Amino acid sequence: MMTRQKYLYPLIALAFTTPASAAMISGSMAFDIFASDPDTAVAQGFVDLDRNRITDFELTFNGHTWDLADVDPCRCEAWSPTALNLVVLTGGDAFGDFLLFFDLHPEHDAFQMSLAGISGNLRDGTAGARLTEFSLFRDVPEPGTLPLFALALIGLVYVRRRCALS
Repeated sequence: MMTRQKYLYPLIALAFTTPASAAMISGSMAFDIFASDPDTAVAQGFVDLDRNRITDFELTFNGHTWDLADVDPCRCEAWSPTALNLVVLTGGDAFGDFLLFFDLHPEHDAFQMSLAGISGNLRDGTAGARLTEFSLFRDVPEPGTLPLFALALIGLVYVRRRCALS
């Protein structure tokens, strides 16, 4: 009996401590981008995310519009269960490349952009962003399927052996 417990308890601990997946971000965000003067937007856009996949995207700058076909896969990070921290959007076409870096952590509040060769950041006041719509959230991961299935099999084997001994 002691031998079974010696192996069973570490397996139970492993089943409930194994992470099921990385942080998944879903929702939508709309924004205005300005250079120097916060009252004059030089670009507008929005992004919709479903589990870190960009499902819809548009960015308009100087009469040109980048859309879903022009954007690279999203780099999104959530460093805690309750906070979304980083959204980085990159891409481009024949008109030019773009980079939008939103650091949404309340203590950082950083923004950096590069639109078709024009760049700036919030730190030195050359650019900024105003979120006009924000409903991004971190999906809560489900328990790991494989560890739970393994635990169920171990339980069935234990019950079968116990019944066989009776």
